Order: sequence, then structure tokens, then C-alpha cells
Amino acid sequence: VLWVWSPNANDEPRTLENRMELYYPGSDYVDILAVDGYNWGNTRTYSAWKDFDTIFESAYDRVTALDNKKPFWIAEVASTEQGGNKAQWIQDMFRSTAFPRLEAIIWFDENKETDWRINSSSETLAAFREGLSNNLKLANK
Repeated sequence: VLWVWSPNANDEPRTLENRMELYYPGSDYVDILAVDGYNWGNTRTYSAWKDFDTIFESAYDRVTALDNKKPFWIAEVASTEQGGNKAQWIQDMFRSTAFPRLEAIIWFDENKETDWRINSSSETLAAFREGLSNNLKLANK
């Protein structure tokens, strides 16, 4: 059994008393560091389109600073179609080199609040398939 510690990529509510670091139980209890984050696009009055790297860059730095040896995952991620180009967003996700310790990405594939699924459009599904295919080719080299 491995324990994955995975706070939200942004502190909600955003207060000093609610910083993700305050909830870290310690390296003796955590096997994998992770974060969850979503591109909500313009689905909410307070949200805006954000690229993959922007969603995770600060959280990655903060979480990996807690332990410089543990692997890092993105334990929940998805994007809406509303407010931008989801297919391009997915392409950018697969091409990102901003997170050197990233070992796994887990996609939240639900039609809930908005359509987070990888097949929410034919363009999105094609981008996801291409990204997986390219990464498998790299892994097998």
C-alpha cells in the first residue's frame, strides 16, 4: 500500500491558515507527493482559462519542497472546453517539461459541473490519443 498525499493545487479558501503545507503529515507517512488541479475556463463567474503549467507551477514547487526525494504525481486533472481550446490544452499538458519529478498524471474523466471527459469533442480525443501515443514511444526508446 502506498499513500498518495494530494492537496488541491490552489489553497481554497485562500488564507494563511489554510496553506496546503499545514496539512502535510510528514515524509514518514507519505509515499507519493501529488496535487489536484483543474482548468475551469469560463464556466464560473470567478474563473478564467489557465494553461496546464500555470495551474500547477506554484503547487509543484511548494509540494516538492516538502521532500526532495519523493515522486510527484498529478492525481486529478482535467479541462473544460469552455473559454479556450481544450485540445491544445491537452497537447500542451503532454509537452510540458516544467515538472521534472512528474511521474504520473491521472485524468478526471467525468461529465460533472462541466464536461471534463477526454472525449468531450473529437478534437480533444484526438489530442489525448496523440499525446499518449507520443509518450509511449518516448518511454519505449
